[in-house]
Amino acid sequence: MHKRFVQGSLIALAGVTAMVGALVPTVAGGSSNDDPNGVAAAVGGATAVPSRQVNHGPGQWVSADTSAAAPSAAQVNQAEQESQGRPSSGPVRGSNVVAAIPAQGESGTSSTYSAEPTGLSIFRNTVIPASGISGGYANMSFRTGEPSTDGNGKNIFQTGNWYATYSKDGGVTWTALNPFSIFGSGFCCDQVVIYDSARDRWFWVLQYGDHLTVANSAGGDMANWCSYTFKPTDIGATGSYDYNDLALGTRFLYLSSNPGGGSAVLRFPMSEMITCSGFSYNFLYRNTEFTYKVATGGGDTALIASNNLDQGTGTTLRIFSWPESAAGPTFVNRAISAFTYYTRNSGQNCASADGVVNNWCQFADSRTLGGAKGGNLVAWSWNAKQSGTGRPFPYTRLTIVDARTLAVLNNYDVFNAANAIQYMSLGLDDRGHIGMVSTYGGGTGTTHTYPSPLLFIRDDVNPAPGFSGVFESVGAGGGCSDGGIIRWGDYQTSRALESADGVFIGGALRKSSTTCTGTSNPPRNFVYGRARSLPGYNRWKAA
Repeated sequence: MHKRFVQGSLIALAGVTAMVGALVPTVAGGSSNDDPNGVAAAVGGATAVPSRQVNHGPGQWVSADTSAAAPSAAQVNQAEQESQGRPSSGPVRGSNVVAAIPAQGESGTSSTYSAEPTGLSIFRNTVIPASGISGGYANMSFRTGEPSTDGNGKNIFQTGNWYATYSKDGGVTWTALNPFSIFGSGFCCDQVVIYDSARDRWFWVLQYGDHLTVANSAGGDMANWCSYTFKPTDIGATGSYDYNDLALGTRFLYLSSNPGGGSAVLRFPMSEMITCSGFSYNFLYRNTEFTYKVATGGGDTALIASNNLDQGTGTTLRIFSWPESAAGPTFVNRAISAFTYYTRNSGQNCASADGVVNNWCQFADSRTLGGAKGGNLVAWSWNAKQSGTGRPFPYTRLTIVDARTLAVLNNYDVFNAANAIQYMSLGLDDRGHIGMVSTYGGGTGTTHTYPSPLLFIRDDVNPAPGFSGVFESVGAGGGCSDGGIIRWGDYQTSRALESADGVFIGGALRKSSTTCTGTSNPPRNFVYGRARSLPGYNRWKAA
């Protein structure tokens, strides 16, 4: 049985008791709450950034053979080797100084889960069966699961590092697609999928050794895809693409990635893509920031953030504003409360004190992870390094911005005194309610918790600074070695279901054993929200 907790509340679940720490608002550049009416600042002093434009020919239609041979162990091993060392760490700026954040006490009262309308609940929790993965789990190592998912009524699509699968009956049965063969050879990793309800269209990006494939399919299809190929050289970059993401605007699909030596956002016209036509597209490519995160749901203006300006003690968020009517974006710098930016294997420690749970965030870093817009709010999230007695474990920074003025409204430190909270993904609905998927684990003394999916909601029931949260389920295994460094994965998913108000879909990795083989660690797909939203979700999922 799941139990709900509020700020600082105790959770007891299957004999496991954990304290979830305070979610502390720290304010910079805006009001002390998330009320846009309290923000007087206007977007001023913005710096214009020129974009460039290239042409692309028509796409290619591909009909997937859902009975195709599974990827071989050799293909998977080659892909794993290709993905080792990715994502690249990016430039290191400044010194690794621990931010002086005052210690914060934990408070609150415990609250067990109940069926009251405001109770937080997981409506569906699906373990994707081996039959839904090409070749079953035998050839799939979920050492770096990186699940990406979205939903459309009964239709669900989910990808991971080395699998892709869809369901047309709400997660009861699944059909596998083979990413190693569907769009040609050379597949590596880093897939992302997103659904556009305005066009009833799925968009899917896959990473290969020397290019990305971006494909789209009708909402009820998912077996026939129009695909396009994009190489770094198309935008004047070198190396290979890496750490990809997709975001939706009104007319454009935004692809963010890190080609060798820089970071990029490519803006594609969706109307041409869904007819598999040729098109021209604009792009932003720079090496003055690292890892752009486009907030999905941006509407007529894409909002893009990077937090990599002053590594060491981070104090600045650079926000790009790119109206769909403009050829290029502008940017402003916004002051944020200090956090400690960490890079791969730079001293971050998510391990339990007794050594049972390993340092599962050793491979991670502090680049922007989550980004979404809802109503007049936009939010970004990223990992932060442990800092003194107040933040003894790595934690998550969540920064909320007024989407109109780009004023920073709040910085939240989502932390715990006994466990790390990392890898937070965000989904915002039209009311600005936030659904968050994170991973929680560690432990002090002789108490330990394996990395586990931890879901949060910030809404009218728990407005700033309160959050509600619930465990998806408690894990049973830690990270696995990737080139000698312990790795959990680089991202996971939370998205607002566009036709089911207040309901979010997510994908997360939870291991069911301490082994690092695929047979014991199936991926998960779930839907969560307040109990009051269940009737609306039930109607929507039957559509």
